Amino acid sequence: MLLWQVEGDSYLPDTGDGGTLVSWVESMAATTAPRPHPKRPRPLSDFLRLDEERDLDELRSRLRVLASCLGSEEREKFEHRLEMGPLPEGRIASLRGEIERLEARHLKRELTRDFEARVAPRTVLQSVLLFARDGRLLAREGEASSVDPVALAGLISRGETGSTWSLTQATVTLVGHLGTRSALVAVFAGRPRADAGATLRVSVGSLEERDRLTNALGHPGGHEALRAFVRTVRVLMEKNA
Repeated sequence: MLLWQVEGDSYLPDTGDGGTLVSWVESMAATTAPRPHPKRPRPLSDFLRLDEERDLDELRSRLRVLASCLGSEEREKFEHRLEMGPLPEGRIASLRGEIERLEARHLKRELTRDFEARVAPRTVLQSVLLFARDGRLLAREGEASSVDPVALAGLISRGETGSTWSLTQATVTLVGHLGTRSALVAVFAGRPRADAGATLRVSVGSLEERDRLTNALGHPGGHEALRAFVRTVRVLMEKNA
């Protein structure tokens, strides 16, 4: 068309009306169907973002969902690793694997908790008993009529210092810890709490570190202080249930 307009090339079509190239193009455009409107291009920021950056954003979102089941130190370590900027694919794959394992652990915990809430028998702390290591009952908080006191006294007097044990007796389950001079026993109706042994172990250690309470173990007049201590242990165990 340029040759026709400038040099009058005979091999190019003539518009027949002596019009200019511009007028010819405009007339052709009027007879051509309009083209569809092009799609709006993605924002420039999308073109500039690397696949690795999008992968890290995805991992950050998954970590935020898991935040409630992570300790503060563990969460901060993950956040620090994810804020280090674009990472090699190998390190991103390693982080993704760790987060997937955390998600699986969280799901298992939630399913177990739901199952226990629906199926497992409800845990009821009936009483807490304090014994001297020779088997004498020194203080009690709560109902313990279902416990065989003779069998329990024998178990405590013969048990190994520092041991924690669990025993099913009739319709209850007993969890106990034996210290040097004393022993604590918790009586549960149903399934005992998972941390019952640890709580009793810490409580016995606390008792035997206090001279006032330790001295009361051998004096009948000191049982009131021991009863107050046992009452505190029971409140602690029920509060953490």
